[in-house]
Amino acid sequence: MDYYEINLTLSPFSADISEIVVAEFADLGCDSFTDTENGINAYIAKNIFDENKIKSAVANLENITKINYSTTYIEKQNWNVIWESNFEPVVIGDLCTIRAPFHHNLPKTKYEIVIMPKMSFGTGHHATTYLVAEALLNIDVTNLQILDMGCGTGILSILAAMRNAAHVDAIDIDEWAYTNAIENIRENNTEKKVSVILGDVKQINGKSYDLILANINRNIIISDIKYYAQSLKNGGILIISGILTEDISAIETEAKKYKLKKIAEKNRDKWARVVFGI
Repeated sequence: MDYYEINLTLSPFSADISEIVVAEFADLGCDSFTDTENGINAYIAKNIFDENKIKSAVANLENITKINYSTTYIEKQNWNVIWESNFEPVVIGDLCTIRAPFHHNLPKTKYEIVIMPKMSFGTGHHATTYLVAEALLNIDVTNLQILDMGCGTGILSILAAMRNAAHVDAIDIDEWAYTNAIENIRENNTEKKVSVILGDVKQINGKSYDLILANINRNIIISDIKYYAQSLKNGGILIISGILTEDISAIETEAKKYKLKKIAEKNRDKWARVVFGI
């Protein structure tokens, strides 16, 4: 799949404003982001690129920052070069190191995950991926049946498998993410415990899970949360992220319709992780 890079220059620029802009463009379908000196580069698949929607998003944000933007068409064979120049290793809680194949001589941690992200979301850099990975490091997933909905690179599935989950279904609607997740899962020797599935929430029909991870975005979560509730075993846990703190109340309202009760929440850089039980 080919992509467009949307170069966004923000004035004024701050970390807080940057997070809000990322959330807006994630709702357009942008699935990867890199920081620049004065803004953000957002990446969106060619087949869903719509410049009118970009203009509308820029207009929606004009009350907090002025945005100048340009777009560049990127063929998929150029993507590895882009990531090699931007992807830095991540350490989560002194327990897990996330690195690319070209990173060496890093501190040793209990878990080491090798990710070649290509065009897939999920390297541990974004606050939402970090938050869900952190949760996985702090709960016992031994022998659990797990769903990783919107798996991106497969990073969360890999970590769950390393922490002795019985099995993980890793699902993503994007073909590039599907292919990349398979590659990363094989690279980390977790293919026996992880099934990568191309598709949407319909793929979980008739299945049941002890733990569901949904690190996607606000609109998809609100639309699909009823299916997560239907697929959670009694006593199961749903961990949601990909949302801003201001979105929590809307998620809670929808969750209550399906007897999901909020257990906990944690924030990082204005992004949120919310845990529900049933």
